[in-house]
Amino acid sequence: MAQIDRFQVKPSGFLAKWRTAIVDIDENGNLSNPEATGEPVMNLDRVSDYKSNNRRYNPGDKITEFCNLSTYTNYRVYATDERPFARVETDINAAKCGYQTPLPEPSVPFSPFGNPVYGVYRAYGWCDIEGVQCELDIESKNYTGIPGYLNTGGKSPAIVSYKEVDDKFDPFRPAELKMSFICDEDFLLQEFYTNDERAFRVTARKAGSVVFRGYIIPSTCTEPFMAVPYPVSISATDALGGLKSSSYPLPVGSDIEVYQSFVDIIAYCLSLTNLNLPIRTICNLYSSGMPTGLDNDPLSMARVNPLSLTNDKGGVMTCYEALEAVLISWGAYIVQADGVWNIIRANELSGSVIRARNYNYKGLFLNAEILDVNRVIGSVL
Repeated sequence: MAQIDRFQVKPSGFLAKWRTAIVDIDENGNLSNPEATGEPVMNLDRVSDYKSNNRRYNPGDKITEFCNLSTYTNYRVYATDERPFARVETDINAAKCGYQTPLPEPSVPFSPFGNPVYGVYRAYGWCDIEGVQCELDIESKNYTGIPGYLNTGGKSPAIVSYKEVDDKFDPFRPAELKMSFICDEDFLLQEFYTNDERAFRVTARKAGSVVFRGYIIPSTCTEPFMAVPYPVSISATDALGGLKSSSYPLPVGSDIEVYQSFVDIIAYCLSLTNLNLPIRTICNLYSSGMPTGLDNDPLSMARVNPLSLTNDKGGVMTCYEALEAVLISWGAYIVQADGVWNIIRANELSGSVIRARNYNYKGLFLNAEILDVNRVIGSVL
């Protein structure tokens, strides 16, 4: 479910207060109007029934357009005056959504880390303090056996933490997952002792949704020198630091005239983490003449020659340096949250409306949405 419109209306009267309306749409084109938490709600069925409003769209204006890539369906959403304040036009079996002819996707570069397939090696499930089901999958590179289940977790089996920063414009906000378990006859920590920094991948889920994905750091595995059972701790990181060991790859068949969008560059760099996480951009800094609709992402419209990605010595940048250069140039930072790579222009978080665009891990546009400001402010976003 994505929020595509959020506006306020005001009745007549000296003491009248602004009321909030929200328009949500799901992947199948179903519209709804959830209530805004902690705010007076719109109780009439027409925007025109109110004295004034601050809505961005007039009736008939296009709000957004997106594809359901699973059903090859194209949805176009237009504003209306009456509830649910939008209407949807649908094209089934749409060629632009991949029907019959597979939808072309941006390519991803060769990875010096390879492109291994990970299989679940160890798994653990529990309920948190609120009774929500949580799961932890520890995957091993090229593992095809039967997964083993961990019997006992520590007091806090999995905790996601983020690097503290002194400057809001710090381009990287690394994430770390700290895990704790009880070693017994069926589980020994030495299973994770390896020289391969990507031998074990970890995926943490809450209520079925990914909240973190990264790689176990063998050097962080700690355990006491005693007989089982005893507690152990393991940490996993988001692999952003690993991008320092890989040069930025130029597109296949590139020449001096090649250009890439900033979304392409971001997707290229992040593909080398092998985490295959979707990408969300929160950036609304437009050049004069650019369209500024909900679907119009300046990071996608602005293009640059990747041959310009050179360091101070004139050599090719590493993926870490290239990603850093992009983030700094836009006043943005990157953080993995809720299983998504978030590219956030820091100044956006002070606005009353936060417009975001979502892409798959290859940089293919999926949809646009308006984020709940109350949820974003104060969080890692």
